[in-house]
Amino acid sequence: MRIVYHCNIDLSRRGGATIHVAEVVAGLRARGHEVRLVAPATPQSLIVPDVVLSQWAMGAAGRVRADAAAAAALRALRRNWHPEVWYFRSQSLSLLPCLARRCFGATSVVEVNNDLLGELRLAGAATPKLALTRCCETANLRSCDRVIAVAQGIRDLLCRRYGLPEQKVAVVMNGTNTRLFRPMPKSQARATLGLPPDVPMVGYVGSMFPDHWVDQLLAVAPHILAIRPDARFVLVGGGPRLSHLQRLAADWGLGDSVTFTGRVMPETVAEYINAFDVATVLYDPKSIGPGMKVLDYMSCAKPVVAGGPGELTKLVSSSDAGMVVEPGNARQLADAVLALLSDRSLADRLGRNGRAAVLAQYTWERTVREIEAVCLEAVEVRRTGWARGRA
Repeated sequence: MRIVYHCNIDLSRRGGATIHVAEVVAGLRARGHEVRLVAPATPQSLIVPDVVLSQWAMGAAGRVRADAAAAAALRALRRNWHPEVWYFRSQSLSLLPCLARRCFGATSVVEVNNDLLGELRLAGAATPKLALTRCCETANLRSCDRVIAVAQGIRDLLCRRYGLPEQKVAVVMNGTNTRLFRPMPKSQARATLGLPPDVPMVGYVGSMFPDHWVDQLLAVAPHILAIRPDARFVLVGGGPRLSHLQRLAADWGLGDSVTFTGRVMPETVAEYINAFDVATVLYDPKSIGPGMKVLDYMSCAKPVVAGGPGELTKLVSSSDAGMVVEPGNARQLADAVLALLSDRSLADRLGRNGRAAVLAQYTWERTVREIEAVCLEAVEVRRTGWARGRA
């Protein structure tokens, strides 16, 4: 297939969204498809090898001008390349998926990675922006041929909120790069990072957002330190709540027991995970989906302590990859961490289970195969529909 993949993210920032785009585009090409990536022109953009990027300015130009430039790139591709699938990574305040489907023809697929309206409400967005975002999402999702949701909870939400038929929305979970996120000796990882070699280490990797309850881990740190005074807490990642969390750690007198690394490269993330004894993931239970970092933990064979939405806890418990705690229950969280720090055979067994589950079910290769299947089905349905219409 000839696929145009459109996204409106800063590809110079090596976060989860950028990794997702790079893995999917590279994976589709590896399976023999031609892919053109249409994305903003940003400094040091992540360029997947041999993929032609059509770029436009991002930032001060504003949404309308950015969409106009992207539409021009899409129009040129339609005229000169004749794509079979338009693949859009969903974004707010844009009607490009709807316009491309109606004006350019061909099959269109929209990928939805989060509850955009919910996140905007949480961030305190004004009512007009919320209303406009809902209008754009309604038009885009109803006009496209297929929708891909990265979690079952997102699928259920989209069908309920926008009245989409269930058969129109496919669930394709994110994956992890099992070659990058692989087990390595803990001593090697700590030596590379300059971390203490022999202390028990509890870690978190991810963005510091309001719905990521990193403060819960900090809150139980004094209880854990009372029993394991040599324990260290390493929090990897950046985000809007980083400075707030640093102030909390100082106010609670955690001192050198806590290390904040800020944003790091994916290769370094893998080293930090391998330095942990216990990996934690704590989300607001109102959030949707398991997230990506729990798969990275499991891929590195680290035991997980998880609390949050049902899809997260179900993933960990069904894989027997860690211990599940009730969100906000400090006693359960502290007990789970202490249990894994004190019982290395249990921790090692849970870690091995997680690695096995990832290799069997949660690789990017599996994700790409499922995306490919959705696109092929959508093309075939559209083609046979046209044929019936002409008969």
